[in-house]
Amino acid sequence: MSSTLTRDTLETSFFLLLATCYLLLATPAQAQEFTFSRALNDYTYTFDQYRLSHRQYQLKKNEYLKFGTLTSQTEAQTATLDMLLKRDDVIRTYLTALRLKLAETPGTDPLDREALFARIDQEVNWLFQHQTKLQNTTSLAELSRVSQELQTRYTTIQLLAYQSLTSILAGKQNGLRSQLQTHLQTLKSSVDQIRQSGESTQLLDRWLVQAQQRLELSLERQTAGEFTSQKLTPQNRNLVQEFLNIEFTLKESHQYLKETLFSLQEIIKEIIT
Repeated sequence: MSSTLTRDTLETSFFLLLATCYLLLATPAQAQEFTFSRALNDYTYTFDQYRLSHRQYQLKKNEYLKFGTLTSQTEAQTATLDMLLKRDDVIRTYLTALRLKLAETPGTDPLDREALFARIDQEVNWLFQHQTKLQNTTSLAELSRVSQELQTRYTTIQLLAYQSLTSILAGKQNGLRSQLQTHLQTLKSSVDQIRQSGESTQLLDRWLVQAQQRLELSLERQTAGEFTSQKLTPQNRNLVQEFLNIEFTLKESHQYLKETLFSLQEIIKEIIT
C-alpha cells in the first residue's frame, strides 16, 4: 500500500487543527439545536473515531505486508477504506463547526462571512463527492490514487480553515472594541461635565487620550492581521507558521483592548473618588 495514505504532514495538520479549534473556539454548552457547541462535539467524536480507525488500518496493513494472503489483502482494503472515509468526515465536521462559529460570532464582516460560507459549503460538497469515489474503488491501488486527491486539495482546505479562524477572532475583537468605544464616549461626556463645573480634568483628559490611542492601535494591529490572512494562498510554503504569525498579531490587538479596559476602569475610579 502506498505510504501516501498516512503522510506525516497530513497527520500533523489534523492535530494542529484540533488544537487550534480548542484553543480559539471553545464555548460553553448551549441549547439542543444544532449550534457550534454541538458541531464541535461532533467534530471531537469524529476525530476520535478516525484515530481508532487509523490504528485498525495500521494493524491490517502490517498483516497484509507480513502475510500477503488474499484474506489479509481484503481486510487491509476494508480497513483502509474505513479510515479514509473517516478522515474525510473529520475535515467535513471541522468545517461545519467553523461555519457555525462564524454564524454565531457578532462583529464578523457580513461580506467576508458570506464568502467564507460559500467556500466552506463548496469544500463540504467536495468531501461528500470524494467519499462516494472512495466507496466505488475496487482495489488498494485505486484507494491510494483517490486518497491523493484529498492530499492535493488539503492546502486549499487548510487555508480556508485559517482564514475562517482569523475572521472569527477579528469579529470577537470588533464586538469588544465597539463596547469599549461606547464606554469611552460616555466617560468623555462625564469628564466634560466635570470640566464645566470648574474642576481640573487634566489627569482624566490624559487617560482618555491614552485609552483612545490604545483602541486605535488595537484596530491597526487587527487590520494588519486580517490583511495578511487575506493575502495567503494555497501556494504559501508554511501555512501553519503564517497563521501563527497572524494569531500573534491578533493577540497584540487584543492586548491593547485589555489595556483600554484597564484605563477605563482607572478613569471611573478617579471620577467617583
